[in-house]
Amino acid sequence: MIPERLFTAIEDPIFSASVGVVSTTHRLEAVLPRVPEVVELLRHLSYHEDAEELLLRAERLLLVDVPPDGPHPHDLPLAVYLWSLDLVSEHLARRLAERMTVRRGLWWPQTLAARILATPTMASDAPVSHESHILYPAPPLTIQRAATNSSSSILRSSRGPRLVSMTARQITLEADTQPQDFSVGRRATENLTVRVAAR
Repeated sequence: MIPERLFTAIEDPIFSASVGVVSTTHRLEAVLPRVPEVVELLRHLSYHEDAEELLLRAERLLLVDVPPDGPHPHDLPLAVYLWSLDLVSEHLARRLAERMTVRRGLWWPQTLAARILATPTMASDAPVSHESHILYPAPPLTIQRAATNSSSSILRSSRGPRLVSMTARQITLEADTQPQDFSVGRRATENLTVRVAAR
């Protein structure tokens, strides 16, 4: 469940004023993964139900009355929600994008929606099963280390990985780990960084 305080922070005009100063959609998409509220939102999008909750929130914001020639008061938050859904659920992102193309007063969301709808789908538009939407927490991960004198060279994750940072070329996950030999009694953190090769 996504906390209400997070929705409130993202929908606050101060958030829009601080994040919405970028000039292009490409720049916006490069900035969003570094915004703390967006990173936290992505951490909450663990299961399909959370993505559906975000979709419903965005759909409610779309219903807000917009002056005939004015911008939508939630233009940037709607863009953040659409961008986040696009990362976790192609089906839900496309559904929201289709709704955004017919609403007036939207700029960032309609620009993102056009990109999403122009991108060929990876699969059918049918909803994917709940299990395939699980991003976090992952099952415990085993990390092999170089052999040492103690049995603590094999670590096991005590909690699933959490998103630390994400850019267009790199994703960093963090998992709390603890020694397999509990007599050592120390806690460590392992980071896993995945670099995306340039096309």
